[in-house]
Amino acid sequence: MARIQVVLESVVCSDTEDVTGGDEFYLTGAVSDGENSNGVLTRPISINAGQTKQFGVGGGTIFDFQVPDDRILKVALIAFDEDSNKDWEKHGDMVTKIGQAVSAGLGAIPNPYTAAAGMILPYALNAVGQIMSMDKDDELGQLGAEFPVGSLPVGEHVQFWNFNKEGGWYSDWRYAVQYRVIKS
Repeated sequence: MARIQVVLESVVCSDTEDVTGGDEFYLTGAVSDGENSNGVLTRPISINAGQTKQFGVGGGTIFDFQVPDDRILKVALIAFDEDSNKDWEKHGDMVTKIGQAVSAGLGAIPNPYTAAAGMILPYALNAVGQIMSMDKDDELGQLGAEFPVGSLPVGEHVQFWNFNKEGGWYSDWRYAVQYRVIKS
């Protein structure tokens, strides 16, 4: 059994999706070991090409549990550029509901401990879609990362999630999200 933490650090923008200026970047998704699940929803960060920003509300530690060594930690995130206004005053309730939806979804499958990280995204997206109207926001990238707890060395492991779109006639983008997986 080990204490596992996942911490969102920063986002680097090399090119924005919005051709008229900065993006309103945010992440949603979940982190789960199959039993413990936390929803993720960061508040939008105003960011422009060439900038690095730290995650504020909704960022920081997004998972902190004692996890058995035979589990696989799943980090499932989706990045968006917000194009429509949302009611961010309900942020805490939304994060709780995302976590509950992921837990319920994983609880409905035969072996939630071995479910792939990609299975978490539909549960999280469905919950967010019911809470907020996301159909007007631009999806920038998806992350489905898995970390076998037993083979993860003790210590901090800095991770970089790079995603981009190039060659579009209207819009392209390039981002990198830095996060840490900590085992103690």
